[in-house]
Amino acid sequence: MNAQELRSSMEQQARVVGLRFEADLSNTILDDVSGEPGAMPLLQHALLELWKRRHGRWLRADEYRALGGVQQAIARTADSIYNELDDADREHMRAIFLRLTRLDDGSQEGEVQRDTRRRARFDELAPDGDQTAIQSMVQRLADARLVMTTVRETAPPPPNLPPTL
Repeated sequence: MNAQELRSSMEQQARVVGLRFEADLSNTILDDVSGEPGAMPLLQHALLELWKRRHGRWLRADEYRALGGVQQAIARTADSIYNELDDADREHMRAIFLRLTRLDDGSQEGEVQRDTRRRARFDELAPDGDQTAIQSMVQRLADARLVMTTVRETAPPPPNLPPTL
């Protein structure tokens, strides 16, 4: 989605539930996600956290700043989940985060290194660990909107085709 589509989506959803953005708040939020890979999930997370801090029907700029914007909202949520874990689960969580991160080498001259998310199959997240514990942790991350999960059904086998010559 481009910036105008993100703004429209964000403001329409707020209107549906009777919320209003304080002056220029939507611009600030959109500026924070501009150019970010995966802008929509970042935006969704920040708006969820802002919704938790709403004042009546208003989403306020001072609350957004108190969240630390998009990046800090995500970091705080991740830290909160991580800090609730015991030492063994923290090791599993570190492994999950490492496997869900694509490291950028920043090889272009003057380019800033930007590590970003990457897709991973569940079996990559728990190659030799307790799959039940890993699944539970991934679900906690998904419930907090830090990761997205999907289930892909296996495609049906192709129909029997005659051999090609």
